[in-house]
Amino acid sequence: SDKRDVAVTVVENPTVDVTIEEMTNQVTLAGNGGLAPYNFAVDNTNYSFENIYKRLSEGVHTAYIKDENGCLGEANFDLVYLDIEIPIFFSPNADGINDMWVVQNLQMYPEATIQIFDRYGKCLLESLGCDFEGWDGTYRGVPQPSSDYWFVINLNFENKKYINHFTLKR
Repeated sequence: SDKRDVAVTVVENPTVDVTIEEMTNQVTLAGNGGLAPYNFAVDNTNYSFENIYKRLSEGVHTAYIKDENGCLGEANFDLVYLDIEIPIFFSPNADGINDMWVVQNLQMYPEATIQIFDRYGKCLLESLGCDFEGWDGTYRGVPQPSSDYWFVINLNFENKKYINHFTLKR
């Protein structure tokens, strides 16, 4: 009888590591184990070599990995968007405290639009989120009076729109 030695290589199933960049909500997938190259997918989309995902919806997702041998791995992750913070007042009196009306975390939404209106509906400011550094309480260089002002912030993402008012106190 013939005897033959056979070498068997055991390869672990691949695993997928999920990294979430909180300031941009970008998700990056990386593979470990298995046999590279890897293909990735999120939530049963088609597999591809692309491992960076932008603009996923908020909530629980499943990341999938498939290696060269067709072996699979998966990991769940929860994507929570950092929301914007809108101040309810500001006081542009040059004391260094609340001198500008600044919307926090707006840089995460570069396509956002911001509009500020006086109580008569006159648009005093219109800006894109990527350009908006805050409002100093002036219109064409003229300080506006103490009053309530209305704003519309459209994030242009997942139908999130904020309409409300804030107070300018001099």
